[in-house]
Amino acid sequence: MSTCLNVDQSAGDLTLHTGRAGVGSKVGHDLTLRVGQWSGVAQLADDGTVSGLRVTAALHSLKVLRGDGGLKPLSEKDKGTILGNAMDTLKVKAHPDLVFEASGLALAEGQSRVTGTVALAGATGPQDLELTVAREGTAVRVQAHGELVQSAFGIKPYSGLLGALKVRDTVQLRADLSVNLP
Repeated sequence: MSTCLNVDQSAGDLTLHTGRAGVGSKVGHDLTLRVGQWSGVAQLADDGTVSGLRVTAALHSLKVLRGDGGLKPLSEKDKGTILGNAMDTLKVKAHPDLVFEASGLALAEGQSRVTGTVALAGATGPQDLELTVAREGTAVRVQAHGELVQSAFGIKPYSGLLGALKVRDTVQLRADLSVNLP
């Protein structure tokens, strides 16, 4: 018998972390963006395995939390421009969600690697995540991180200043969640 567990952004944060490259990299910022709206569904088996997991992140809900580095602090106008560029780069109008799916996961405490698939910008590809799972009473704390390579999904990373400032092709994905078990 399995149990369905539903979670959303109230369980914790999903964040994206970008880096900068190119000869103009000192001008730009390393960005931390939060996914404001996301949901997840896990099928929990009695033996502690997750027979299926699906997480859907609404890309239109991205918010710039911070920009590290750069010549000046990010203004609200800068943040709006960054989000507009991100929506175009990620093709959000045509493909509004990032979807991660995996199956056959163990809920054992400690560290493990999960291999699943990501659908992003109209393409689907494999995605590995490193997980740390810790039980806290009736809750489970899950921390996950991985690297998503934009070009593997047909995405050309953003560049500005005539190509002198570029967003690195690799984006760091992170999740920090606390989920109450049924």
